[in-house]
Amino acid sequence: MTNARQLLVEYELGVVKDAQLIEWACEILSEDNALAKDQDLISLAGLLPSVRAELEMAGEYFRRLIQRHFREFCLQSPEGVQLAREILKRRCEEYVDGRIAPYDLCALVSPIEQHFDFPVWLGDLYNACDWVERSTKREDVPYLVEEAQKIHRAA
Repeated sequence: MTNARQLLVEYELGVVKDAQLIEWACEILSEDNALAKDQDLISLAGLLPSVRAELEMAGEYFRRLIQRHFREFCLQSPEGVQLAREILKRRCEEYVDGRIAPYDLCALVSPIEQHFDFPVWLGDLYNACDWVERSTKREDVPYLVEEAQKIHRAA
């Protein structure tokens, strides 16, 4: 199971979606730990992913839970940066292996730039992802594999 801090970084980078937060909360409820008794976790686990208005509350409940139980953690902390780098490295590996589409990799660029102020560990992914859209196929961006390999090796 993903730890809460890693899940927050994945959520803020857009790798994890609201419905996955609900699934995580349901898993935590079945365990015997302090988080399982948290009211925001209970509320999060009770949301219905099929109801848009409820789904939109997932991030709010989750962020409050993190702030309460992991006060020392912030996205820009050394741990947050390390987790973000590991997520990027994993996504680059998934892309090189053909498990995700170009858009799925490139969707990380803007959130990383916003949260981590254009870090050098992002490599030249910004330029490599220029003009990549949901419909972009791997064969349309052959250079993206090379950039993903560079980032994967450097991370």
